[in-house]
Amino acid sequence: MKQIPVNEFAFPEPGSEHFKLTCKNHPTAEYSTKNPFLRNLHLLKFPDGMHSECDCPFDDLVVLVEE
Repeated sequence: MKQIPVNEFAFPEPGSEHFKLTCKNHPTAEYSTKNPFLRNLHLLKFPDGMHSECDCPFDDLVVLVEE
């Protein structure tokens, strides 16, 4: 999968499509959103070995896109 930095990804207006994201520092974390700038970001899976979200800045998120 290709990883695009969250601030470089062109999110469309929220519709039915969900996008998967992860943290570039904690790649086992999983998030889902329709658009993180207009809607909520949902945590689907904690990073391995952790029991909460990582403390990394929002800018460390990447959108996972099939190539």
